[in-house]
Amino acid sequence: MNVYLINIKDVTKDVIEEVKQKLPSRYQKALRYKLEKDFKLSIGVSYLIIKAIPNIKDDDLSYDDNGKPYCKNIYFNVSHSGSYGVLVKGTSQIGIDIEKVDFKHLAVVNKVCNDEEIEFINNSIERFCEIWTIKESISKTTGKGLKENFKDINTLFYFEKQKILFDGNTYFVKTTTFKDKNDKYYISVTQNNDFDGIKVI
Repeated sequence: MNVYLINIKDVTKDVIEEVKQKLPSRYQKALRYKLEKDFKLSIGVSYLIIKAIPNIKDDDLSYDDNGKPYCKNIYFNVSHSGSYGVLVKGTSQIGIDIEKVDFKHLAVVNKVCNDEEIEFINNSIERFCEIWTIKESISKTTGKGLKENFKDINTLFYFEKQKILFDGNTYFVKTTTFKDKNDKYYISVTQNNDFDGIKVI
């Protein structure tokens, strides 16, 4: 499965103008951000929508009650962290999360992980980032996002079976990593249907 990736340094004036012309509602949403970095990340994932869904028009985009974007019968999801934005497109409900490895994230371990996961993480920031992106991608697949109770999403089964049983449903999960200079990123993708590995493009 292809994961579209963009770095904020590639969000040029031409990219911003293309988003403004083709997806004006997404452009207006990006304008709400006060920091230039956040603005560019928002524009960046909007540009990925244009690239991943040819001939998309602004009227084609809708949002569910939790703010998750969708387009007719096309399933896609976006995320951003650090200097990167990502998009994935699938054949059923799908979620994606990207997270830059940062030790400050360990501060929320006890809030989002169950006791077994905390023991497994053992203060490893990389293990936590992988688990966090899995939980996020599942919550985005369900459509609830941060409203989901993350402690109820037990990710340990993933490390054996590449899938997770949650709330009576089976979710198939794939993760990958990449490095940018001294920064490391985790990406997790979750879908209701099984799929091949992740290919970042």
